Amino acid sequence: MPQSRRLAAIMFTDIAGYTAMMQRNEKEGLKKVHRFSEVMEANASANNGEILEFRGDGCLAVFNSAVEAMHAAKSIQESLKEEPNVPLRIGIHIGDIVFTDGNIYGDGVNLASRVESMGVPGSILVTERVIHDVKSHPEFEMASLGKFQFKNVEKPMEVFALANEGFVVPKAEQMKGKANAIDNPTDQISYSKTSMPILKSALGLVIGGLLIWGLVNFLNLGDKNEGETVSHIEKSIAVLPFRNMSNDSTQEYFSDGISEDILTNLARISDLKVIARTSSFSFRKSAKSLTEIARELGVAHILEGSVRRDKDKVRITTQLVHAESGSLLWAEEFNRSMEDIFAVQQEVAHEISRKLDAKLSSEESEVLKREIELNPEAYLLFLKARKILTNGNFSEFEHASELLETALKLAPSLSTIYSELGYYYLSRGTALGDLTPGIAKAKASPYLQKAISLDTNNSDAYVYQAYSSLWLDWDFAGAEKALEKAKKHQEEDYFASRSLLYMYAGQLGKVDTLLAELSIINPLDPHLEVMKGMSLFYKRDFQKAIQQLKYAQSLNIFEYDTYKFLAKIYLELHQYGEAIQVLENGLEQMRVNMNTPYMLAEKAIAHYKVGQRKETELIIKQLQENWNTTKVGSPAFFLGLIYANIGDSNTAFEWLEKSYEDHEVEMLWLKMDPLTKPLHDDPHYKNLLDRVGFP
Repeated sequence: MPQSRRLAAIMFTDIAGYTAMMQRNEKEGLKKVHRFSEVMEANASANNGEILEFRGDGCLAVFNSAVEAMHAAKSIQESLKEEPNVPLRIGIHIGDIVFTDGNIYGDGVNLASRVESMGVPGSILVTERVIHDVKSHPEFEMASLGKFQFKNVEKPMEVFALANEGFVVPKAEQMKGKANAIDNPTDQISYSKTSMPILKSALGLVIGGLLIWGLVNFLNLGDKNEGETVSHIEKSIAVLPFRNMSNDSTQEYFSDGISEDILTNLARISDLKVIARTSSFSFRKSAKSLTEIARELGVAHILEGSVRRDKDKVRITTQLVHAESGSLLWAEEFNRSMEDIFAVQQEVAHEISRKLDAKLSSEESEVLKREIELNPEAYLLFLKARKILTNGNFSEFEHASELLETALKLAPSLSTIYSELGYYYLSRGTALGDLTPGIAKAKASPYLQKAISLDTNNSDAYVYQAYSSLWLDWDFAGAEKALEKAKKHQEEDYFASRSLLYMYAGQLGKVDTLLAELSIINPLDPHLEVMKGMSLFYKRDFQKAIQQLKYAQSLNIFEYDTYKFLAKIYLELHQYGEAIQVLENGLEQMRVNMNTPYMLAEKAIAHYKVGQRKETELIIKQLQENWNTTKVGSPAFFLGLIYANIGDSNTAFEWLEKSYEDHEVEMLWLKMDPLTKPLHDDPHYKNLLDRVGFP
C-alpha cells in the first residue's frame, strides 16, 4: 500500500451559519460558496499551499510553513469581508500527516478542525506550535485565548487568535468548539510585535483519525462529543429506494422507478435541497439508521416507502421522517391503478413541499399539477430500459433501445422515452464507440428535440442536448446554452456535464467549484471521485491524483477513466512499466470494445519508450485498420498522439487533420492532454485549437 508522510501547516476552514444561510436563501448561499472557493484557491496558490479537498462549505488545505499559512489566512479573511461577505472561521495547526491510497491520517488534521470550530466569523485561531514558527514575524499580532484540552492530546494546548486590526478575537463565552477550557485567563493577553514570548514546541501527536475523501462531509470532520447534534438545512430531503414488496423479485426496477420519479418531481422544487439518486440509492441494503444516513447525506429529512404491484393495481406506502428526532411527519398509503401512477408521484411531491414549507413558484406548481396520460405497459418498458441505461451495462444497451422503441409505439407523447433514446444513441457515438459522431448525432438529435418539444421541463433532455453539442459538434457555446436550461433543476448530470465542459477548456478553477457543488447534492457518487482525480491530473498534482484515482477504484466501480488517467500519470512520470500494467488491467476489465483506441495509444507510447518498437508498430497497424474500416473510437486522434510521442510530428499532424475532418469526439482533449506537448510549439497545433473552437 503506497504511503507518504509529511509535516505541514494544516488549515481548516468553515463557513459559519451555512445551514441557516442556505435555508434563508439557497441561491445567495451558493453565491457565497463560489466566492469562498475562488478566494481560497487564489490565496492557497499564492502562498505555495495545496487544497486537499473542498467539501460543501468547508475546505482542508496544507502549506509548507506556518508563515505561508498565516499570510494566506489573513488575505482570505480580508478578501471575504468584501461583498458577498462570507462569515468564515479558520483554524491552523502544524502536524504530521500521512497519505495512503486517497486517505489521509493524522491527529493534526482533526486538531486543525477542532481549533477552527472554536472560532467565530472573521477569526483565525492557531495552536501554540504555529506561534512558535511565526514569533519572529512582526506582521502578525497574536492574542492568547488560554489552554484547552483536546482529544488524543496528552497535555492541554494553548490557542491563539490573530489580533491585527480588523480581525475578530473570540471572547471566552463565544468559544463553543470541540475542546475543554483549562484555567483560562479572564482577560486575553495580546502579544504585540515587540513583546511576543518564546513558546514551547507542541508535543508530538499520535497518528489517528481516518478521513475518507468523498464519503465524509467536511461539516462533520473529527470526532463528535456525545450528545452533540448536527445542524441541517430544514428544507432538505433524501429519497431512499422504495422497497419492492411484490412477490416477484424482478420487479425491483418498478419500485426503483417510482422512487426515482418522485425524486425527480421533488428536484423540480427550487426551494428544496434534494440529494441525487446515486447517493441516496447507495443505502439500498444499508443497516444504518435513518439518522446516520441523513448525517452522511447532509439532510434533515428522509422519505422511504414500499411498492407492491399486482397486475394493474399498485399499492405505494410513503413515510416522511425528520431524521434527527426520528419523528414521523407524514405517512400515506396509495391504492391506485397503474394509470394513476403519475398523479400519485405529483401528490407525494406536493405533500412533502407542504410539510417542509417549501415554496413553489407558479411554474413549479403548474408542472406538478399537469395531467399526463399514462400507458401502463409503455411505462413499465420505459422503467426497465432506464434501469439498464442507468446501470451502465453496455452489453445490454441494445436491449434497452428495443424496449424504448416498443414503449414509444404505445406512448408516443411521453417525453422521457424520447430523451432516453437520444441518450442511447449518444452513448453509441461516445462511450460505446460503435457509431461515428456524425451518425450518432443524426440519430440522437431528433429524439432530443422531440423530447423538449413535448416537455420543456425535461432537464435530462437538455443535459443530453449539451452532450450532443459538446461531443458531436465541439460547440462549447451551444453546450453552455443547453446547460443553462437544465440548471434550474441543479441535478447531478448538470454539474457533471458542466464540469467536463470546463475541463476540456482548461478552466480548472470552475471545475473545482462545480465539483464542490455536486458534492453537496451527490456526496457519495464514485464518479465524483473520478472527476476529482482527473482535475488533479490536469493540475499536474500527480501523486495526489494517483491516490484519488486509486481511491475511486476502491469504491468497487468500473470506471475506465481511472485506468486511462492513471496510465497518463505514469507516462508523465516516465514509469512506463506501471503504465503498461494499468492499461492491461483496464482492457481486461472492459466489458465491450476491448480494443479501446485510447488505451491502445497509451500502450503504444509506453512500449516505444521502453524500446519495444514491435509492439508499438502492431498497435499503429491495428488503429490504422480501425480507421480504414469503421473510424469509431477516434482512431485518427490517437494515431496522432502516438506519432507525436515517437518523434514524427509531420505524420502526427496528418492524422490529427483526419481526426478533425472526421469530427472525432476525442479532439476535445487536444488542448489539455499532455500527450500533445511535443506539438505545442508548432503553429499547426495552434491553428487546430482555433479551428476546433476552444473558448
